[in-house]
Amino acid sequence: MEKSSKQKMSELLTKLGDRDTFTMAAKELDVMARNIDPTSGNLQSFISVVLSADSGDKPAVRKHCIHLLAVLSVSLPPNSLSPHLSKILSRVTRRLRDPDSSVRSACVAAVSAIASRTTKPPFASAFVKPLSEALFTEQEVNAQIGAGLCLAAAIDAAEDPDPVRLGTTLLPRLEKLVKCNAFKAKPAGVAVIGSVIGAGGVSGAAGGLKGLVDCLVSVLSSEDWAARKAAAEALGRLAMVERNDLGEFKAKCLKIFEGKRYDKVKAVREVMNQMMEAWTQVPDLSEEVSPPRSNASSKGSGVASTPAKPRTREVNRSTPPGSSIATAARRRTSDPKNTSSVPSHIKSNVRRRLELKAGGGASVPSGEPLLENENTNEASHSNHEKIQKLGSVASSLTGDHVLSENKNSSSHCKGLEDMSLIRSQLVQIEQQQSNLMDLLQRFVGSSQHGMISLETRVQGLEIALDEISYDLAVTNGRMSNGSSRNNCCLIPPGSFITSKFWKKPDSMYSASRLATYRNRNAETMGMQDSRKRFNGATGFIVNPLAEIRPGNGSADLAHN
Repeated sequence: MEKSSKQKMSELLTKLGDRDTFTMAAKELDVMARNIDPTSGNLQSFISVVLSADSGDKPAVRKHCIHLLAVLSVSLPPNSLSPHLSKILSRVTRRLRDPDSSVRSACVAAVSAIASRTTKPPFASAFVKPLSEALFTEQEVNAQIGAGLCLAAAIDAAEDPDPVRLGTTLLPRLEKLVKCNAFKAKPAGVAVIGSVIGAGGVSGAAGGLKGLVDCLVSVLSSEDWAARKAAAEALGRLAMVERNDLGEFKAKCLKIFEGKRYDKVKAVREVMNQMMEAWTQVPDLSEEVSPPRSNASSKGSGVASTPAKPRTREVNRSTPPGSSIATAARRRTSDPKNTSSVPSHIKSNVRRRLELKAGGGASVPSGEPLLENENTNEASHSNHEKIQKLGSVASSLTGDHVLSENKNSSSHCKGLEDMSLIRSQLVQIEQQQSNLMDLLQRFVGSSQHGMISLETRVQGLEIALDEISYDLAVTNGRMSNGSSRNNCCLIPPGSFITSKFWKKPDSMYSASRLATYRNRNAETMGMQDSRKRFNGATGFIVNPLAEIRPGNGSADLAHN
């Protein structure tokens, strides 16, 4: 029977190498693995045939043979593979050198399935020893990565991975290995550290939390994105498992995480954000619960103190320190208006109740009758009920008052912020307006200066033209040297611009024209008289170089 089953399995393994018959052979092998009887001798022969696949076979054959080990561990009862565990793990560690990544992934899945169904051999001797030796001694990178991933998967899947031993023996060696620059499989090593943290092995670690946190934070600066991702996952696990012991590292680590959260790889960014959310839940050092003052005073006085009720602690946690009911009650009692509004009989009842509480152990005087004592008790009981009702009403009113005060304070703060913002904007607008006014004044001043300089130049040109015309008149003999300087023509500013001196109506100059045609001497005398008449600074002065012709009507001059 064993020979026939071995022969059939060999034939199916041969068919696995063919692409056309791969699916059919894989299904038949899976059925055989699920239906095998562990009590018979077929299990040992099946395992030996499955483990006989070597590097000469095709990758699909090697991968499916490792997959059959996982199918066996799931289908068989627990601890059915315990007698063959050492042989299986030795073959799996050899297969970790396979260049095909799919084969190495199948090895990780198989080790995880076997570890979840195996409890009888101690976990340290069955899984940790062979896989950690492969991780620490192998020189090939793929073998180191595969051994680390297999060990991490085994720790995560095992029911009792012995966390104390993992923290005392394995974790310090892993920290040294990850810190070594020659170690190339840092993602796998950090993944094992994360699995040890998840199993609870940090509490028994020899180096403590400081060395572990420093090691993982240093890996966040690695050039390998897989190592950065594994370190972020391990730090997230550490924050969830040991959150109460990480208060001293929170502030420093969050500053480092803030600079590393914007990683260029999307997968690393997502894990970093999740890890930072977990670290923000770590309590600060100031949030640690300190012993109440009542306990300390009771210890000093020798009186036993009763622990506070959990409900009271929850109320004190949820209520803000600035809006407690006791503070609001103090404000109400300090206000004279509120004090006067309380009836006097309620005050007396409260005072009487306090006296009864203070002297609860005192005996009744013997002179008073028993009936009076009973009446007193009934009255005190009714007063007690009234006080309780009044206290409930006061507490509700106090709560409403606190809420209204909080709302008013928040709205007042918001209004102050809006006013400060508006004030800053107004100051900014005023500064801009002042800058614009300064710029406009500078522009107007420069324009005025330009107009003044232009006017000065025009006046200089007029004076130069006057001197030139005078010199020409003297040279041509039209004007005597002894004549006064006032006889020179001086052009008043702006006279040439107006049009009244260029064209006049003919009716105004008809008399002068008739005189000109009658006698040339009369014209000459009239011109001399007009010259003498317009020697002032405000009249129009004829150019002395102009020749007066009898036939030219345009040479006639007139004056107002």
